[in-house]
Amino acid sequence: DAAIGQLVRKRGYPIYLSPYILHTIHHEDFWGGYFYHTLRWSRTIRSVAPVAYTSFVFFFGTFYSFLYWVLNLRNIWAFLFFVFVSFTRIVMTAYYNDSYFKDPSTQEYLWLVPVRDLLIPLEWLLGFTGQTIRWRGNRYRIQSGARIQKIA
Repeated sequence: DAAIGQLVRKRGYPIYLSPYILHTIHHEDFWGGYFYHTLRWSRTIRSVAPVAYTSFVFFFGTFYSFLYWVLNLRNIWAFLFFVFVSFTRIVMTAYYNDSYFKDPSTQEYLWLVPVRDLLIPLEWLLGFTGQTIRWRGNRYRIQSGARIQKIA
């Protein structure tokens, strides 16, 4: 989709964003599949928009509050700050789900929001580490212009 968008822009046509929010559900059979899925997204986003991808470092609030707590284990305020940030992320996720997505299974997994938030910086870092991705059982190399080439 990024390559198609770039071609449309290159030919001088406008691009419009949809006013609708699309809900994506990951149906990975195992954690490894989910990991490769998010790694593919990270590396693809980095190749299409490297400045925007790099700026994601400013959005790891749960991770930074956790790191602050770990570096100040005896400070109750550091712990409470981490709890507050984690709770806020859970409430935000529940709110947006109830307002827009309306996925009934989200409530069951809200406790995973802080866990996921703690893993995102690792995924982000791994997005910088290579040009290869896995997609539908095949390996590809990300090339310039948001194109991918199958690795034999």
